[in-house]
Formats: sequence, structure tokens, C-alpha cells
Amino acid sequence: MLYPMNVNIEGMACVIVGGGSVASRKAAGLVECGARVTVIAPEVADRVEHMEKEGKVTVLRERYHRGMLKEIMPRMVFLASVSSVNRMAAEEAKELGAFINDAAIDDAEGAGHFVVPSRVRRGPLLLTVSTSGASPAFSRFLRGELEREFPPTFADWMIRLHDMRDDARLLLDPVKRQAFWRHAFSESVIAHVRAGELEKAEAEVRDAISSFGAES
Repeated sequence: MLYPMNVNIEGMACVIVGGGSVASRKAAGLVECGARVTVIAPEVADRVEHMEKEGKVTVLRERYHRGMLKEIMPRMVFLASVSSVNRMAAEEAKELGAFINDAAIDDAEGAGHFVVPSRVRRGPLLLTVSTSGASPAFSRFLRGELEREFPPTFADWMIRLHDMRDDARLLLDPVKRQAFWRHAFSESVIAHVRAGELEKAEAEVRDAISSFGAES
């Protein structure tokens, strides 16, 4: 059974063994979160090469061999090469105490310690889905459902929520804050957000803040 957690990898050393399309996706996700990424592969996909030119990743253009990970001391290792290379890299990664993701099979069993879930990111809002490797296709289906349920407008809504949260702290005592937030996310408010009507959604929430504050 997998233990769920969201990890801050800002500045963390991560290695991807392999340079194809899977490695490209892994590298892009890691770079987005601020990791220090090294890709080990004789050849790399155009997307990885582009990230290298922008200074976002380091590429070692050679076939993985034992000892390469020890020189980098990564916290996480992503296996995205052929099975024989993956096995060798997994052995060294385990000896170094690194967390391993077997990207080739997206499975927490065997060589891997963790899976990367299907995810939807809306600014600060991060929604993830995992079937623990049982059905990656179903994970992708659920991700599509979440993308429709939470469109890109929720990214801006999260920023507005942050500001309104500060205002609620100033105007409401702790007990009333809890009651306010339970009432703030009505179907009407969420419908406005989905429709991109953020001003209307914010107005409803701020009216609620004023109403609860008036009761104090």
C-alpha cells in the first residue's frame, strides 16, 4: 500500500536514467518543481536537449555505469531506460538510500519505491490520482474528469482565496472563521468559478465575510 505525500523538491538532486519520451516527461515535471535534474543517456529526446540548452537540466551523454550515481548522490532516481540498465541503476540507488521510481512500468513493486500519480495543477491547487500501478489507464481517465471538474479558472481563484483568507482572519474570530468557510463554498460560488466569473464568486464570499463579521 502506498503512503500519500506531497514533497518539496526545490533544489533536490534527481537523476533520470534514460533519455526518451518518458524521461522527457519526468524531467519537465521535476524542473517545474525546482529540482536539480541530471539525465544519463547516450542520446536524449529533443525536449530534453532543449531543457539542457536553457540550463534547466544537466545531461551526461553516456550509457549508465556503476558509480555514476555516487558522484551525484541523488535523493530520487527515475529509471526510464532498458530493463538491464534500470536494474543496475536500481541496485546502486538502493545502496545510496535514494528513492526510486521505475518509470518504465509505473509500478511501486520490484525496483521502485514510489509512483508519480496522474495530476492536475491549478496554480497552488494540486490534485492527484493513483491506482498504485493497478490501472494507469484509469488514472488517466480520472485525471480527465478532474480537469473538467476543475478548469484553469481555479488557478486564479486560489490566489483570490488566499487574500480573502487573510481578510477573514482580521474580521472574524476563530470560531466564526470555521463556520464561515463551511458556508463560503456554496454551489453558487463554485459554479461562478467554473464559468470564469471570479468577480461574482469573490463578491459572494466577501459578502459572507461581512455578514459573519457583523454578527460578532
